[in-house]
Amino acid sequence: MADQVADTLRRMILTRELAPGQRITQAELAEMLGVSTMPVREALLRLVAEGFVDTMANRSFSVTDTTRARLDDIYWIHGVLIGEMTARAWDHRDDELITRFKVAHSDFVIGLRRGSSGAMNAANLGVYAAIED
Repeated sequence: MADQVADTLRRMILTRELAPGQRITQAELAEMLGVSTMPVREALLRLVAEGFVDTMANRSFSVTDTTRARLDDIYWIHGVLIGEMTARAWDHRDDELITRFKVAHSDFVIGLRRGSSGAMNAANLGVYAAIED
């Protein structure tokens, strides 16, 4: 559910349905999307990590001013970091790590073919989980 909420919020930010600088709360978004606050909270934390929203006091968030250049920078940084983390994990690889990477890659390709950013994001999280273990 958090994947779907994150996809929806990301789209709303990119299409400016949620305007740069707009203050948003978990409760408001949960009501607007017809879901509980838990998946909204998880989605917002992901979007903070991706640079789409900033945290504010009183459990609220603010939409960042997302430009094409800023998005390019965010995804470039992400690519560099995951590449370095993967290379370090690869130095200590075992059969389980290789299997988990293959599964994540397969899941990502399936998500890409379906046009599901949620599935692609989940596959990326699978890579992180494999690296952290």
